[in-house]
Amino acid sequence: SRREGGEDIGLPIDREALLNQAGYSEEIKYGYFTINGVQIEVNETDTTNTILEKINNQIEGMTATYDSNEDKIILTYNGDIIIGSSNDTSNFLEVAKLSSGQNTVSSSTKLGVINLNATIENARLQTTPSSSGTFKINGIEFSYDSTKDTLNTIIREINTSNADVYTYYDSYQDRIVLLNK
Repeated sequence: SRREGGEDIGLPIDREALLNQAGYSEEIKYGYFTINGVQIEVNETDTTNTILEKINNQIEGMTATYDSNEDKIILTYNGDIIIGSSNDTSNFLEVAKLSSGQNTVSSSTKLGVINLNATIENARLQTTPSSSGTFKINGIEFSYDSTKDTLNTIIREINTSNADVYTYYDSYQDRIVLLNK
């Protein structure tokens, strides 16, 4: 059997934070990416907002926006939108989950994810649990301290326990999943 937590447990990206502090699923490499043959530079001082401004300013007729309700980047253009080039040195388009399309393309899933290696209180959760507590899975009790424990620590503890479940974080759907062993 399988038990899944609710979707969207993580906060959306912070579009005003530096790219590698914004809450994306992986570290963004600096360099450049290409849209419709135009190279857009990605620097360590960039935010999501500055990247969107660069796209808007450098690609005539293209509009790049961020939908905070959907937690997605949206590109609009009158025609084909060609995402990426074999010469790109930044993975921004991949991390932003953008693919080529026509007229409008958007991130394939929400962009913000939780940080499994940060303490629970800093993991970018929509709802942070109390500072400490306990919970049970199949009668096995687990305790946590949100100021000291990470989600990875708790997941590892569950997976190595006698609770007879395997648990993991599904970053695509932004949820915790438990599988019966």
